[in-house]
Amino acid sequence: KDGDRNILDNCSDNLFAVHTRHATKGGVTEDNAHPFEFEHIIGMHNGTLHDKKYQHDEKTDSELLFQDINDRGMKVVLEELDPDSAYAIVVFDKRTRLLQFARNHGRPLHFAINSKRGVLYWSSEKAFLTMAFDRNDISIVDDQITPFSAFKIFSIEPDKVKVGIKEQWYIEEYKPREKPAVVVHSPRGWGHGLPFDNFLNQRDERTKEHRAKRNVKKTPGCLQDEREKG
Repeated sequence: KDGDRNILDNCSDNLFAVHTRHATKGGVTEDNAHPFEFEHIIGMHNGTLHDKKYQHDEKTDSELLFQDINDRGMKVVLEELDPDSAYAIVVFDKRTRLLQFARNHGRPLHFAINSKRGVLYWSSEKAFLTMAFDRNDISIVDDQITPFSAFKIFSIEPDKVKVGIKEQWYIEEYKPREKPAVVVHSPRGWGHGLPFDNFLNQRDERTKEHRAKRNVKKTPGCLQDEREKG
């Protein structure tokens, strides 16, 4: 928030989280700038949330999300999010000293490891990491920028990122909310209350049955109409 050009000269600090915000919810103010700090966590978010409880006239949806995570925990909050919400989040837990990453299909999230120093880099967009590495001549392990998988919480201890030692990730899967079924109305009422794919399958089956009843077969010497009555 308040820029400090000498911040990287402090060797006692080993975790730096920087966020460039494109304001979609809430005004462009210092209070709305990421990361957000609470009693137990520090968090930053890329994305837009559609959950009603995270909508506020003055606060951002991101701040309210992290307040909820601080109070109830990361997994339970992520599992309850609106399926149409988009997020890539990074959380530092002050109690466990774990740095945690999670995303859904609405936003990307990537990381890479410095091959000469014990440094982990992350960014939502892969292109930003690529640009930073090329511009500063940074070599990374296996020349690889790795995407985080969706619907998993990846946790790591920053102090244990060392040169030549495979980083140790703790991975916890969570189950996101499913989208509600699509209700399809039609003159015959087909598909009412069914997911749309099921409705289409049911419609196709009914069409096949209808055509079968009106099937006309060729038989020796004549045409036999097998239309069924009724």
